[in-house]
Amino acid sequence: MSGFSVKIAGHRGMGCTDNENARRDGNILSRPPENTLASFIEALNHPYLAHVEADVVRTKDDHLVLMHSVRILDHVLCPDAIAEIPDGKKFISHLMLEDVQKLRIGPNGDGRIPTLRDLLSEVKSLRPNNEMVLNLEVKDVIGSDCPRSKASIIDLLLAEIGSIDVSSDLIRFSSFSVDLMCELKKKSPQAKVAVLFAEQGENHDRKLFIDGAEKYLQFTCDNIEKVKTLIPDAELHPERNLTKETVRAAKGGIISSWALFEKSPLNDNVAADLVKNAYQLCKAENTPLEIITDHAKDMKKFISGLS
Repeated sequence: MSGFSVKIAGHRGMGCTDNENARRDGNILSRPPENTLASFIEALNHPYLAHVEADVVRTKDDHLVLMHSVRILDHVLCPDAIAEIPDGKKFISHLMLEDVQKLRIGPNGDGRIPTLRDLLSEVKSLRPNNEMVLNLEVKDVIGSDCPRSKASIIDLLLAEIGSIDVSSDLIRFSSFSVDLMCELKKKSPQAKVAVLFAEQGENHDRKLFIDGAEKYLQFTCDNIEKVKTLIPDAELHPERNLTKETVRAAKGGIISSWALFEKSPLNDNVAADLVKNAYQLCKAENTPLEIITDHAKDMKKFISGLS
C-alpha cells in the first residue's frame, strides 16, 4: 500500500479544447489545442502536473497518433480541414498517416495531429528522471462502428516505445478494454497498466468494439474484483463518482479519476463537491488519488485548501 497522496495530471496535455464545456470556456483560446505537441510540452513543463494524459489511436497504415476520438469529426477542425477529408473516410483508421497529418485542428485551426513517436521524444528530453509521467490511453477503435484492425495495437505500442529507447518507467498504459491490458501485461509483465471504468448509474451496454464481445465496465465492487483478479497490480481509473465501498475495494491501489477535468472546482459547486468527495474517501482509506484535469492551477489551489 502506497498511502494517501494526491497528484494532478494534465488532460490531453494542458486541457481539452474539443468538448462542449471547453468550447463554452472563455479561456479556451489561451490553451494550445488538445493532444498536440504544443499542449504536451507546456504540460510536461508545468510545475503542478505530475502526469500527462494522451490518447493513442492508429492510422490505416498502422502508425500511432494522438487524438481523443477515432471519429474525425468529433474534433474541432477548421473548415478547410473538413473539406479535405475524403468522402466516406470518417475514422482515423480510414486515413494514411500522411493524410492525418494534413488535418488542422483546434479553435484557431493551427494545431497538427502528432505521432506517438513525437511525444515520446519530448518526454525523453523533458522528463528523463524515470518517474512515471505519461498516461497513454489506448483507444484503438473503442466505441465506434469501425471494426478493430487485425494488427495488435499492443504490438505497435511496444515496438514504438522500444525503437525510441524511452524508459518504460515513464509510461502507464490505460484502456477501457481489460482484454488489451491483459494482452499488454502478458507481453510486457513489468508494464504499468490501468483499467478505465464508466459511471455506475449509466447504461453502458454497448460493446467496446463492434466485432467483439467486450463491453464498458461500470465502477462497482464486483468489477473491481474481476479486474484485480486478472491484473493484480492494475490501477483503477473510475469516471468521477467514488463511494466508500469502491474505494475500499481498491485495497490501497491507485485511483485516478478521469472525469473531474471538465470544470474548475473554484468556479463550479458540483465539480468542487466531486473533488472533495474523492479526496476525503481516499484519505480515509489511505489510498493514493490522482485527478486528471483541464484546470491545473485551480485544481492545485482547491486541493491545497482541503489539506
